[in-house]
Amino acid sequence: MVRYIFSPEQIHSTDNLISLPAEVHRSISDKMSSKTERFQGMVRRFGVERLSFGEQYNEGLDLIVETLTEFGYDPSHF
Repeated sequence: MVRYIFSPEQIHSTDNLISLPAEVHRSISDKMSSKTERFQGMVRRFGVERLSFGEQYNEGLDLIVETLTEFGYDPSHF
């Protein structure tokens, strides 16, 4: 299993932070804690941690857009 280690600068960069409505954040947290076929039935957060920084970033963006849309928000406003 490959596990990537990222610097605090990468993780806490303003390019890697976004302000979201509380209900969207809770839903994303729930989705990250659930099992998904995307990662062969494993908990999403454990599947994501095996991805490179860029892949994790894109996975996160996709999940944010999906969840914002589910709640009726326009993702382009975030």
